[in-house]
Amino acid sequence: MSQAGGPGAYLGRPLARVEDADLLCGRGRFSDDLPVRTGTLHAAILRSPHAHAELLSVDAEAASAILGVVTVVTGDDAKRWTRPFTAAVKAPVEHWCLAVDRVRYVGEPVAVVLARDRYTAADALELIEVSYRPLPAVIATPSRRPALLRRYCILRSGATSSATARSATAIPKPLLPPRHTGSRSRPLTRAIPAARSRGL
Repeated sequence: MSQAGGPGAYLGRPLARVEDADLLCGRGRFSDDLPVRTGTLHAAILRSPHAHAELLSVDAEAASAILGVVTVVTGDDAKRWTRPFTAAVKAPVEHWCLAVDRVRYVGEPVAVVLARDRYTAADALELIEVSYRPLPAVIATPSRRPALLRRYCILRSGATSSATARSATAIPKPLLPPRHTGSRSRPLTRAIPAARSRGL
């Protein structure tokens, strides 16, 4: 057995949970319960409605003129103030926090409004004028033979119907959560009533 406090001291041993009582009795505290610092700005994000398009222009002048709006950040600002993220793909793509030159998926952030309150930020968002030039969407299709794909569906699900098994277009349903670009997004917190906790 590992020495107390060593790297392997807790491997294979049950750990006493110390937070359950507070969570089940409603005494738990989360980051959202902390007071908001005076002067904190609220952000609203404008997202692309296109799966693939060139960004011709982003006009934020009207949004910036609203009382309470501190600034509107666009892709050009992001390119001046930040560096691109590391993109885990082989294609030579620069991945920025906001779309630069073009959008590559529905929902890609195009601009961010920073305002004194959330309602002003949301109102200003509607005044940003973005001009797109839609491009053909790049759709990933299975490269293997339909027979292999059908076999993959059956093995993954274990209960694929005969109609699905005969289909040449059956695609397995992803088992992972949807991807997003918010690498530093705050995780969602869900509360479970105490009456249901016994089934966990």
